[in-house]
Amino acid sequence: MKGEIKIPVRERHLSQREIILHQRVFVERILRDETWYEGERRGCFVPESDPVVQHRLGDIILEIGESLRNDAVESLARRQ
Repeated sequence: MKGEIKIPVRERHLSQREIILHQRVFVERILRDETWYEGERRGCFVPESDPVVQHRLGDIILEIGESLRNDAVESLARRQ
């Protein structure tokens, strides 16, 4: 079925929504950290919507996205 990932351990199918919601916590943490780092670099307040912060967040997600997804799937599978 489209939008599901098969988990062989328990034959449980997770929806993309479940996986994304689980990853959201980590993405929000990365966003907070990158916002703080950029504020420190500039020496002033920087909003989360700042283009530099958003670009860096995208770079990080592209770099660790697969690992983040795999961790989410494993964690959700253990809960079942």
